[in-house]
Amino acid sequence: MAPAGRRPDGAAEALLKPAAAAPETAQALRGTRYALLKHPARLKPGEARRLERLRRANRALDRAYELKEYLATILGQAPPEEAPALLDEWLEWAARSRLAPFVRLGRTIRKHAEGILAYLDTRMTNGPVEGINNKLRVNMSPLNASCTCASDVKPTSVLPARTLKSMSGSGSI
Repeated sequence: MAPAGRRPDGAAEALLKPAAAAPETAQALRGTRYALLKHPARLKPGEARRLERLRRANRALDRAYELKEYLATILGQAPPEEAPALLDEWLEWAARSRLAPFVRLGRTIRKHAEGILAYLDTRMTNGPVEGINNKLRVNMSPLNASCTCASDVKPTSVLPARTLKSMSGSGSI
């Protein structure tokens, strides 16, 4: 589950692109990136007022913000039995939004819908496995001079002698 303060990267980038495309709001956007990406409940009063003015002044930004928040709500709080219908509703809304980054994000979500729905059902990711794989990759890298290859490790350096003696009696070593 995405932490409350974080938003999906694709939605965050899609949110910022339509806003940046409008030259009349370029100056108004300066300094609002974090307010746009923050969870609405964590906005400071000044940030909330500035964001509200910006959303009223730019309809594309307002639509993008609503799409981002709705997707975040689906990914963070939707019950597993309602998630497929809610995600389909969001995908239709994104396709009709005429906001190219959200249309593209919708296509990407459709391609990976099975995995996304599995996450919404189990709330499990492959993040821990990817972290272990990355650590293994770094340790096995030829650039890591301090790496000890598995063939160089002696059993006595890994297991205490007491354990080795008990194992040797059983014919394990």
